[in-house]
Amino acid sequence: FFEFTTNVPPPVMSDPGPQRAMVGVPFKLPLDVQSDSRVSVQVAGLPAGLAYRAVSNVIAGVAPRVASGATVTVTARNLSKTPTVRSFSLAVDALPVWAQGQFNGWCKSAFGCGSVSAYVTPRGAVTGVLSASGTNYAFSAASFARLDEDGTFWISTTAQKGRATIPLLLAVHAPTGAAPATLSGVDGWLSDAAVGDPDVQMWRNVWKDEGLSATATNFTGYYTATLPGGAEYGSGYLAITVDRAGGVKTAGKLADGTVLSLSSPLILDEDGRLFTVLYSAPASYRGGCMFGRAEFLRPAESFPAVLRPLDGAPFVWESHNPQATSSYGSGFSRNTGLTG
Repeated sequence: FFEFTTNVPPPVMSDPGPQRAMVGVPFKLPLDVQSDSRVSVQVAGLPAGLAYRAVSNVIAGVAPRVASGATVTVTARNLSKTPTVRSFSLAVDALPVWAQGQFNGWCKSAFGCGSVSAYVTPRGAVTGVLSASGTNYAFSAASFARLDEDGTFWISTTAQKGRATIPLLLAVHAPTGAAPATLSGVDGWLSDAAVGDPDVQMWRNVWKDEGLSATATNFTGYYTATLPGGAEYGSGYLAITVDRAGGVKTAGKLADGTVLSLSSPLILDEDGRLFTVLYSAPASYRGGCMFGRAEFLRPAESFPAVLRPLDGAPFVWESHNPQATSSYGSGFSRNTGLTG
């Protein structure tokens, strides 16, 4: 037996070389270990959140914090008296600033129109709310699903309200270069695949970033606006206040007498446009809502700021309550403009 074991060559193991992981992003490193006899592998020195999985022979996990130059030692043993040892460095980089923080935007899909918000922690954990057609769906993810070769961070989750669930796939894109360095955009699909035009669009809230609060300050103040009606119905009105922190408060009344009291963020997109998403779904509307995107625009430096629908898209105003009009039925669905 002694002669047999001494003739067994030690395991052959490839050198992984220097490795880099990122906080909040799954890391996976297969270990290449070859042996003429049964082999056992031990791994020491891994950063927090990463572990060696013997069944699949990989180092995997999600790191919760930065680690600079950790030395990882892999020891492989078989029947030979001589183990094989390989050491390599493994650094964990911080999540980019643009991939974390508060994101806000809208949803337009078969599920209806509404608002969407998400928050990504510095560790890559995600929480958010999708509100559409009178229902608030919550979603969360412990980390990003992956980081692709184009530098896009992907989030795979499920938006849920009670037993109702909607698959949600989000892609956080890097800043374009023309916009502020910390301004990133998010495309989202209410499915398991990124197919067709996005159902969800969001942008990172940048007003707390250095040097950007002045942009919001240029539009602070009090605005009044109307939602003009036609011959069939009257007009609604809005009073909108924008504060120095990029917060938007909206109060008013729709043409049917419904009172509005909304709070929403001022959004900056990659084209330099400033707007806010206005969404309200009173219980009496039974799944209907008022939805629109109000753009703040200053025609020239010396002119006061004005309000208009973003991209010229009309505001959606609909109620599914059969008693919504004097003619009993299925409610109403109307489009209205915004002037202010």
